[in-house]
Amino acid sequence: MSRLHTVCVSTHSQSYYPVLQKSAERHGVDVTSLGFGQEWTGTAMKIDLLDEYLGQLDDDDLLLFIDAFDVVLFADEKQIRRSFEDYQQKHPNCKVLIGAHAAPNPLMRYLMERSFMSGPGCETLLCCGTFMGKVRDVKNLFEALKDKIEELQTYDDQIVFVSVYGQQRRRLGMCLDAHSEVFATLCPPKNFACMLAGSTSMDHLEVTKHLRVKNKNNGAFPVLVHAPGETCIDRLLRDLKYVVPPKSVTEHLKLVGKKVKFYAKFVDKPRQALVGIFTSLFLVIFIAAAAASPSIVVKSGCVTMMVATLTVLLII
Repeated sequence: MSRLHTVCVSTHSQSYYPVLQKSAERHGVDVTSLGFGQEWTGTAMKIDLLDEYLGQLDDDDLLLFIDAFDVVLFADEKQIRRSFEDYQQKHPNCKVLIGAHAAPNPLMRYLMERSFMSGPGCETLLCCGTFMGKVRDVKNLFEALKDKIEELQTYDDQIVFVSVYGQQRRRLGMCLDAHSEVFATLCPPKNFACMLAGSTSMDHLEVTKHLRVKNKNNGAFPVLVHAPGETCIDRLLRDLKYVVPPKSVTEHLKLVGKKVKFYAKFVDKPRQALVGIFTSLFLVIFIAAAAASPSIVVKSGCVTMMVATLTVLLII
């Protein structure tokens, strides 16, 4: 019987990496962390480490790749394998399954089109932080990725994945898990400012009494959750009985700054990006003040200012 190899790339522990390890231990999944203890040199390192690792595996084995800092497992190896095989039975042309989520609003769609070159009118956004397939099929995908890297002169894995998917998905058997049947890839909230603050939409997920996660929209039991960009999933993890240390204000601000810096570079007018950065930071301050103050007057004032900053963010 073929083996299942679950692998991530991580040079150190950060964000939800400890919870990923706990979830793997809970479900008896052996997760290989490539590059741990090494110095991070950029996304080229991720591609190279995975490419080298693939060369050591049997072509008939299965490979599950997961991001290290924002993925948590829900299932054991038998369940993971069965979930993938069931998906393939429903979609016979699927060789490599990739996580995906919907574009929640026009602004997010615009930013994704510009940042990841997903093309105009994109409704479903590929998210390369989770993918699974037979080793031989993943090797074929990586050959196409390496050719695309040379063509585009970029090692940004998201851009390269999207480009290959757009041009070669039928030949390579690339499929997007757009309805979270196998990978519960969380969709950003409709409000862009809330997304910057680390919020996400989890209303479609519920935790069962057996500590499995169910997708209420289609009855599926995803094998993992992926919260792209280290989005906050503390509530879900506590429902699953994991101990999750609360994030400090500094950590939240760093995450907001990281997201703002990434998306701002794709906005046409630098002035608009600057306004977005400052209003996002003010929004976080108002949220923190509203949560911390016992005064109804202060809370009301903060809510008013939050509405004003949200308005600015939605129109820039």
